Formats: sequence, structure tokens, C-alpha cells
Amino acid sequence: MLSGYSAHADQKGLIEWVASMPERPGRINLVHGEPRAQKALYEEIG
Repeated sequence: MLSGYSAHADQKGLIEWVASMPERPGRINLVHGEPRAQKALYEEIG
């Protein structure tokens, strides 16, 4: 559960947020944004 986090961060902010996690989640669902932007973020997160 996320508390107090805005989903309106830019791509760089989201990538840095995921990278800062002590343990990477087993799954990340991208449910907001244009399909092209979701694909770009997905590829960056890996």
C-alpha cells in the first residue's frame, strides 16, 4: 500500500523512486497515461 505518494510524478521521478526501494517489487502495474508513455516507462524500469 502506498501512502502519501502522488502518481503525478514525472518519468524520472518514478524511475528514481523504484530504484530507491530496498527490495524491488515482484510486479509493477502501469495503469495511468498514454500507452506510448506507459511502454517507455516500462522499458526504463525494466
